[in-house]
Amino acid sequence: MMQRVEEDEEDIDTIKSREARRWNDTWEPNLRKYKFWKYPGLEVKLSSDEPIDCFHLFLIKDLLQIIVAETNLYVRKLILSYRKKNKKTRLSKWKPLTLKILKTFLGLWIHMNHIRVNRLKNYWKTELLYNFPCFKEYMSKSRYMMILKCLQFSNYPQKWDRLSKIRWFQEYFDQRIGDIYYPHKEQTLNESFVLPKGKHQSKRISNLVFYLTNNYTDTGHSLYMTDCYKSIAPCEELYQNRIYVTGTLKWNSSGNPPEVTCKKLAKGEAVVKYNSPGIANVKWRDKKEVLFISTEFKGQMMKARVKQDGTRTPKPILKYNEIMAAADWQNEMLAYYMCEKRTGRWYKKIGNHIISIMLLNGYYLYNEYSTKKKKISYDGYRHNITKILLSQVERRIAERPETDSANPVRHLPERTPVNENGRQSRRQCKVCYKKKQNHKFIPFYCPSCPEKPAICPGKCFKTCYKHVKT
Repeated sequence: MMQRVEEDEEDIDTIKSREARRWNDTWEPNLRKYKFWKYPGLEVKLSSDEPIDCFHLFLIKDLLQIIVAETNLYVRKLILSYRKKNKKTRLSKWKPLTLKILKTFLGLWIHMNHIRVNRLKNYWKTELLYNFPCFKEYMSKSRYMMILKCLQFSNYPQKWDRLSKIRWFQEYFDQRIGDIYYPHKEQTLNESFVLPKGKHQSKRISNLVFYLTNNYTDTGHSLYMTDCYKSIAPCEELYQNRIYVTGTLKWNSSGNPPEVTCKKLAKGEAVVKYNSPGIANVKWRDKKEVLFISTEFKGQMMKARVKQDGTRTPKPILKYNEIMAAADWQNEMLAYYMCEKRTGRWYKKIGNHIISIMLLNGYYLYNEYSTKKKKISYDGYRHNITKILLSQVERRIAERPETDSANPVRHLPERTPVNENGRQSRRQCKVCYKKKQNHKFIPFYCPSCPEKPAICPGKCFKTCYKHVKT
């Protein structure tokens, strides 16, 4: 029993010694230098120099067919559940989703991010302030809303896995990126990738970092992070996997030397401490104090290119600002075209966000590897993708009444024909429906219009055809 207690005390002392390492003012070169030996770049060949081909590198046909099958299966389950409960549902009018319809849906969804309105139904309005013919011509509002409501990535959720409805789509995206492109030495991980706050946030973040870097061990990559750790130990573990770490550190991180965290600094001053392996712990004050850690760079002061007053900055901070500027640009591009519309389900928002990243990655590959000398903007790239996706189906252009031809069409209300049961069919007036008035069903319609809409023969008829000769 005494031997076991002594072993426990030794383990506790070992843990404390790891966290409270000896910090020095001078750098001890105990860290080995790992050379980056991979060849970054595109690992597949582009079929052509069109923007859509770069997008299809990520969103392949087989992936879309899985989404089509899962969505149709989900709708069939819903219809059966409503029938068992003897309830009516609009899904009874559901037409099976096809690959062309799904591409049209994606094209309209991408275009919605170019034109922002508060409500989705406003895209189909015909009044002066909200008149977007593109949406009405390619898909009806009810059809789009029904697809949005029923869109599914997986019909087999697991209670123990909250991400089960989107898990395979996210894993496919990670695997596909690795098959298409190998990244450069520098990689970034900022707060936009961090999971929501919770009781075990630091543990989840640590697992996330090791999951994202699992395929890049023993290669000499440099990882730049933002406030991702509450301990120095994971940085040392990543270094053991031959991955350098440079980034901001939380003030309450275990293992931080008090000589760094408690020291007061004037503007432009810095304090640097090194532990026995050679990891640098840096605090620097500009407008405010920032705390950094680096397993790759020392804390030597260097002159910044942006600063014209000769202010010197620690090298880890200079490299961090240089690399993270690219990540900030990517976040800025994603913010211009927000994809998180009111989808109702959180996992659909994750799926939409992944597709937005696919668009941004395709844009980067197109400008980087296309043989065309002229580069295009991200806005032009998205518009090109939208046009091609919408060209999958024919436009639903409604023929308008002729008003100035030699033989104008005459519009006169008529009674609806009698059905098989000997009764006159009745429908709701389209003018009253738009005004949300008079929900009575009427036996009158206009036979001259292509859609043959139901319409009241009095005031509603004059309102609808006031510019047309009757």
